[in-house]
Amino acid sequence: MNYPTNMRLSTTTLLSLATTALILFLVPSAYAGSIIINSPSTLPINHTQTVTLQLDTQGQAIIGADIVITYNPTIISILQVDPQSSQPFTHFHSHIIENPGQIVIGASFTELNQSATGVINLANLTIKGTSPGTSSLQIACTPNSTTDSNLTQLSTASDILNCSLITTTNILVPSPTPTPSPPPDLVESLTITSLFKGITSNVGPIAAEINIGYPGSIQPLATINAVFLHQSGPTYAATINLSQYQLYPQTKYWITVKGEKHLQRAFTNQTLSITNTLNSSSKPFEPGDLPTQDGEVNNHDLNLILSTFTLTSPSALNLHTADVNYDGAINSLDLSLVLATLSTKPDEANP
Repeated sequence: MNYPTNMRLSTTTLLSLATTALILFLVPSAYAGSIIINSPSTLPINHTQTVTLQLDTQGQAIIGADIVITYNPTIISILQVDPQSSQPFTHFHSHIIENPGQIVIGASFTELNQSATGVINLANLTIKGTSPGTSSLQIACTPNSTTDSNLTQLSTASDILNCSLITTTNILVPSPTPTPSPPPDLVESLTITSLFKGITSNVGPIAAEINIGYPGSIQPLATINAVFLHQSGPTYAATINLSQYQLYPQTKYWITVKGEKHLQRAFTNQTLSITNTLNSSSKPFEPGDLPTQDGEVNNHDLNLILSTFTLTSPSALNLHTADVNYDGAINSLDLSLVLATLSTKPDEANP
């Protein structure tokens, strides 16, 4: 076929075009390289972790790399950047810029015709969680830009980094689990030492009710049925366990003690410790408020004594009710104790 002269191509021109096409075919037509961050997804506060940084040249030979990584400096901190021992480059440098949160890394060969190919373990980043939140480790990569991250190809001295192959790594720094506060110390026990008027020796256990409350409130925080046991001579003592009542040391309380045949005694502004001893010997328990108790010594109590006074064989109930000094008999001694208390005031009230 004959073409116009101006459309005819010489053999030389055709060869030149073929050579150009071959070169374009051999040179990558698209960016191929990638940068990979291997990082934990979670990093506790004040813990450190090593993050690895890899280059993947996708089979292309490179002579250097520029890497810019951004992060949130209020969530994580970059403590240091170290080149991996296996990385091939002869020059390596890094800078950590805390504000605004940026890591700049450069690696290159210093001799001509040196290059690296494949997956390259480049660096280790030591990071630390500083406050709750999520921070990304983002490779700064803008297509067709040479001012951020780059992988420089040996044959063309051009950037082959493919931004679309880069994924963002997110690191969660969770809020710390609150450490439970240790339970507060509580008052554990109270030992009360006292005297019971009219009793001078061991007559066996004497029952009493003990109440404890806050000053200004008549409502008790603890009510305990206690037993006073003989110690020596006229002295008796009762130890009670208070650990279940949520009473706090170094706090003021009122304490009342009511014997089973006695007027109540009240002790105000008692500062309790973990273990406590209250010596109330200076305030002996006064007898005479007999069962059923009404809080004072009166004619009712006197009549209980008189009604059983002449019994030659008082019953157990009689003794429980009217044997004021616990000697196994109801006689003038019991009557005199009740008469002596008739002239005193009634139960001491809690404050």
